[in-house]
Amino acid sequence: MRTPFSLVHIAECASTNISVLEYPTQTVLWADCQTHGKGRRGHSWESPKGSGLYFSLYLNQKANTTLPLSSALAVWNALTKLGAGNLFLKWPNDIFFKNQKIGGILAEQYQENCVVGIGLNLKTPNIVGAPYPLSDLTQAFLPQTLPNHQQMVESIVQECALQFQQTFCAQKWQSHALWLNQIVQLRTENGNFEGTFLGINDDGALLLSGFSEVFYSGSLRCPSCV
Repeated sequence: MRTPFSLVHIAECASTNISVLEYPTQTVLWADCQTHGKGRRGHSWESPKGSGLYFSLYLNQKANTTLPLSSALAVWNALTKLGAGNLFLKWPNDIFFKNQKIGGILAEQYQENCVVGIGLNLKTPNIVGAPYPLSDLTQAFLPQTLPNHQQMVESIVQECALQFQQTFCAQKWQSHALWLNQIVQLRTENGNFEGTFLGINDDGALLLSGFSEVFYSGSLRCPSCV
C-alpha cells in the first residue's frame, strides 16, 4: 500500500480498536474475528469470523468532530470505485446500502492519538431488535462478485489517507447523505428532536429545521423511510 499506514492482519483479537494500541501509530490492524467488538454508545459489534471486515487505523493526531464523517466518506469512495452501488452515509458514522445498514465507524481518543475503527458486513447479521434493517457488502456489489477482502481493506485505507490530509468538505459528505431533506427524529442525551434534515455544517454537526442549535451527537431515524 502506498499510504502512511502499515497493515497488520491477524486471526483474532478482542477489539481492533483496543489491540491496535499495542502497535505504533500509523498502523492498521485488521482481524478476521473480534471477540468483543465495539460500537458507538457502548454497543457491541457482532464480529464472527467470515462475517465482516473489522479493522482499525491508529492515527498520530487527536480526534475531531469530522473524523467519523471523513472516514465514512473514505469508505464510500473506496467501495464505489470498486463497483458497489446504492451506498449512502447516515449521520454521523454509518454506511448504508439503500435503507439497510452494512457498516459503521467508531472514532476514539487515546491521549494525544486516536483510533478509527471500521466494521463492514460481509454477511447480513441476524440481530433481533436491530434499530435499522441490515444488509451486507455482497448485496451492494451485485451483480458483480464481491472483491477480494484485502483489496477492499487496502482501498479503504488509501482513501482514508487522502481524506485525513484534506480539509473536511461538508458538501461532499452531504452529496451521499441518507435522508437528506426528509423529516427525521434525533434522540440525544438532552432530549428528542424532530425536523427536516437540512445537512451538516463544516464541523460535521447536524442541522435540523426549526432549531437554531446544531447537534454533534445522537441517534438519527427516519420513521417514513425505514
